[in-house]
Amino acid sequence: MLAPVDQHPRLGTNFANYYKAPGTRAYADMRAAGARHDRITFDWFRLQPMPGPFTTTVTAAYDAVLADAAVAEIETLGVLIGAPGWARDPALAGGTYYLPRHLERPWDDPENYWGQFVHQVVTRYKDRVRAWEVWNEPNLSEFWPAPMPLYARLLQVAYQAAKSADPSTTVVLGGLFRGVNIERIDALFKALRDLPEAAANAFYHDVIGFHLYDGGHCSPFDELAYLRTFFWRPRVGDKPVWITESGIRVWDVPRNDGYALPDELSSFYLTNLAYALSNGAQRYYYFRAIDPFADDPQPWGLLRNDGSPRPSFSAMRVAAQHIPAQIALAAPGLLNDAAVRTAAFYHPQGRTTVIWNISPAPQRVSLPAGAAQATVVTQHGDAALLGAADGRFVLDLRPAQNFRWNHPEGICQVAGPPLIVLEAGVTLNRVWLPVVSR
Repeated sequence: MLAPVDQHPRLGTNFANYYKAPGTRAYADMRAAGARHDRITFDWFRLQPMPGPFTTTVTAAYDAVLADAAVAEIETLGVLIGAPGWARDPALAGGTYYLPRHLERPWDDPENYWGQFVHQVVTRYKDRVRAWEVWNEPNLSEFWPAPMPLYARLLQVAYQAAKSADPSTTVVLGGLFRGVNIERIDALFKALRDLPEAAANAFYHDVIGFHLYDGGHCSPFDELAYLRTFFWRPRVGDKPVWITESGIRVWDVPRNDGYALPDELSSFYLTNLAYALSNGAQRYYYFRAIDPFADDPQPWGLLRNDGSPRPSFSAMRVAAQHIPAQIALAAPGLLNDAAVRTAAFYHPQGRTTVIWNISPAPQRVSLPAGAAQATVVTQHGDAALLGAADGRFVLDLRPAQNFRWNHPEGICQVAGPPLIVLEAGVTLNRVWLPVVSR
């Protein structure tokens, strides 16, 4: 492993609690690469398979996970999901998880089983878990095979129960899977807007969770800006956004069904992260830290099952070192007739610009300079000085490297290897921003 870097307050993973060897979780590795956060599920059906107290062996397992996270100084985002059979609503179709019954009752009614569960789990873990995500991908029928107003009610009950148990906790709307099933997203935010006393109660969520898999990093279309402008801002206002899942499956040889090569995953990680943060996301969780077993047919991990790092592990380390934690202003942009994407970040030390090619042809970019020279960093962490000529930096970008999927618009799945341009001392008094597409 490379030398550890400082933890970055915006970076996280999913399931760093998985083991890379007996008795050894991936927490220490993720911390060494700069992660501050982990995301794990608190399955209702495991904690409370029968009415009554939580199962002690299950709570002991969660206690052990949280203790290991604390040693690594990793903060946990808990996902509340999955009704047990005794609490399910038999009138609703079962997707990946059962849905609870009696949601129409007040949250603290003993027969509102969901409200009782949320209050109990937040009460138990409030000193160790500071944020809770409510369910998962409700705009997909696989996870929420019910009308959107019912999810809005589930979220309302969870918010009321969680805030009663811990008024300072953060409640996250279950991560929306990209902008798919847009009519369900529209219905969800309308339903939240119309709940009783919604505006006085933050519309029953503090943060919007979003799952940015094959997203705007490889397209001139700003998916996050579009959804914010036309769906959640008009209904619930400018909520903070956390990317609670993001990722791409990885394989060691090329395949034509949506996988990336290991080094392509490095490009994906940095460009997707830069795109998300430049569109205002406060946190970015990668799915996932480590593959759970050796013959996983869909590996995603920054680490392989045996704990060995993929190149993307060092890409996360590069991000932790060079993507600013304090951002005064951020903006996504397009250059070279939308063949190139940029993400510009102004921060106390200057300006950081991440730049990458989304077209199939090489691109030479003339980037307006705010300083006489810049440091240019690759996705592998290699750094070189670049001088400005006539007030501009000239950069050569390799073409997008992965079109191995059937996207109707023909956009890439993985962009070209990005470059990170570091300019010290550039302030907001000397603002240059690329053309912003919103």
